[in-house]
Amino acid sequence: VLPIEKISGGGGGEMANGSDEHGVSVDGDFYRVTYGSKAPYMSPNGSVFVSPAVRKGILPMMLQEMLDTRVMVKASMKRYASREDRKNYKVLEKVLDARQLAIKLLSNVTYGYTAAGFSGRMPMAELADAIVQTGRSLLENTIRTINNHPVWNARVVYGDTDSVFVLLPGRSLSQAFAIGEEISSHITSNTPKHIILKFEKVYYPSILVTKKRYVGQCYENKKNLSDHHLDAKGIEMIRKDQCEATKKIQEKAIRLLFQTRDLSVVKKFLVTQWTKLSQDHYKLLLNDFIFYKEVRFGSYS
Repeated sequence: VLPIEKISGGGGGEMANGSDEHGVSVDGDFYRVTYGSKAPYMSPNGSVFVSPAVRKGILPMMLQEMLDTRVMVKASMKRYASREDRKNYKVLEKVLDARQLAIKLLSNVTYGYTAAGFSGRMPMAELADAIVQTGRSLLENTIRTINNHPVWNARVVYGDTDSVFVLLPGRSLSQAFAIGEEISSHITSNTPKHIILKFEKVYYPSILVTKKRYVGQCYENKKNLSDHHLDAKGIEMIRKDQCEATKKIQEKAIRLLFQTRDLSVVKKFLVTQWTKLSQDHYKLLLNDFIFYKEVRFGSYS
């Protein structure tokens, strides 16, 4: 699949030392593969991929089109979110969010197709392993770069698959935005083409509970620091398998903690709520205590 250059009168000898050239003698003539910009890529697990300058693969073309579409949809979401009459476009924002999420899930399952050897339609264990090892290698390199940088004074407190949470102690919001953009630019410039570390948001303050469970006051626009919202992942206040009472109490407690930075205020609020639950339960709405669970008939116990 790579262009081969014939060198007459090679005499059957080996190529001179060179990092990007390899050759072989056939019937007295010497043939050489000159990679140049068409050098193949070797992943951390040893799998080798032909350069897109030689031939683009089917999966990369499909994924590129899907990811480009998702970027376009998310850009549209941001444009409507920044409008003064944003409330008039709530339904449209939800539709666009559903579309970008659908594209994301479709892109993610492509890896599953290659990894599923028994039931998959496109099984290729080497490709699946290359994806995992490449992602892990990039993540580890990113963490090392951030932690060891002499100027940023930053520390990675959480890294998962394709993202990192960076702690910047003692910095202001504007400083956090500036350093975050500098980190993303530096990391992107030192990674392979098409791999971009995107600076997304600043959490101030925030609570990191465990893996995939966190909440924070989220800032996404450095030009308008008064525009912020509570952003959560994996905790009870946003989970569908929790009752409304749990969601409301936890969200209120978190908002109080972020606003006052005083645990005694949070404790007082929680004690009041628990007292109502135990003593004034007849005054509470029954709908706030209903749990919704998916039931698969035949396997429910």
